[in-house]
Amino acid sequence: MTFAADNQPAKRRGRARSVTRSEADAALQRLRSLAEAGNVDANVALIGLADRPRQENAAA
Repeated sequence: MTFAADNQPAKRRGRARSVTRSEADAALQRLRSLAEAGNVDANVALIGLADRPRQENAAA
């Protein structure tokens, strides 16, 4: 999979590290902007995420 220069995935910090809140928020913002632009897959993903309760990190 290739990415545009302005749309790079977040850099991972290692195999066992979980996603940070800022990375999750950035991914959600990308989904919202794609959905607003008319991307059907992004709309489906947002609907699927809305049906699930948000999980908070147990360590936080």
